[in-house]
Amino acid sequence: MLKKLSFLFVLVSFLLVSCASTSGISKPEVSKRSDSMFWEINGTDSNGEPSTVYILGTIHVGDEKLYPMPAYITDAFKQADVVCGEISSEGWLAYQGDLTAKMVKSLRAEPEKQLSNYLTDEELEFLALALPPEQYNTIMMFDPWVANQILSSFLLVTCDLQAQKGYDVTLISTCNSAGIHMEGLDELSTQLDIIDYGSFNYQLNELKVTLEALMGLKENNAVQDLYDLYNAYLSHNEAILEEVYIGQLKADIATSKFSSEKKTLYNKLLKERNADWAKKINNYLKKGGKTFIFAGVGHFVGEDSVFSLMRKKGYIN
Repeated sequence: MLKKLSFLFVLVSFLLVSCASTSGISKPEVSKRSDSMFWEINGTDSNGEPSTVYILGTIHVGDEKLYPMPAYITDAFKQADVVCGEISSEGWLAYQGDLTAKMVKSLRAEPEKQLSNYLTDEELEFLALALPPEQYNTIMMFDPWVANQILSSFLLVTCDLQAQKGYDVTLISTCNSAGIHMEGLDELSTQLDIIDYGSFNYQLNELKVTLEALMGLKENNAVQDLYDLYNAYLSHNEAILEEVYIGQLKADIATSKFSSEKKTLYNKLLKERNADWAKKINNYLKKGGKTFIFAGVGHFVGEDSVFSLMRKKGYIN
């Protein structure tokens, strides 16, 4: 199961303790809804005025089970002075162009270096059947991460889960249509560096894991594995989600022949970003008003979570 989930691995600088916590004002308190992955942090800003940060932990896929979105979430979104996603409005505008530029840098134009030379006949046959001829020929000219990006969406179709039905896309679309500016927890470059992470051999291995999962859906229960992850999210239970998602990522690191690269990716994907997010969320609390944040739920569970880091730094109780 670890191999089959490996390709979903599809994802952190500290500040001093805040002025509010050292000036005799009580530290902000965190509470979580029992019926969703939704947290509320209540504290005071640098001037002692009320300050609230709402955090909606998301999973980047969805179906009808997520809707209608609970009223307390939509109300928090509407009341917010600031809306913040993983990437800002400006980042999303630049995304396609920057991704294309990154693809161009990974071009392997020389025939002897093309991807087809590194895949088995069975893998090539599967790709030829799964992809339109033009797309098949195109991905052979790039590093393996490009093909892996394309293929990782195939499993969602098999599971009847769609990125378009995830909370992320819904909220981003709402912001775009309503002219609401989104701030970002990440720079666009941070996320793009995760997409094309790793050596050629590491990327090739990840592509082969994806192909193995797609080529043997009935035999290896890859569909059920993804459902397990989605159902863990729907359970609204932090411990269950930590076990299914974080636990399997760490186990994958321990058992992979690319353990060192996977550990570095885990740090880039979660630990380093979480530390940066903890600092930014603390800054929102000090700034004051109401801030609504929506971002991947995996960042908010486990021992390396944003909340854990905020507690260690003394930002929150």
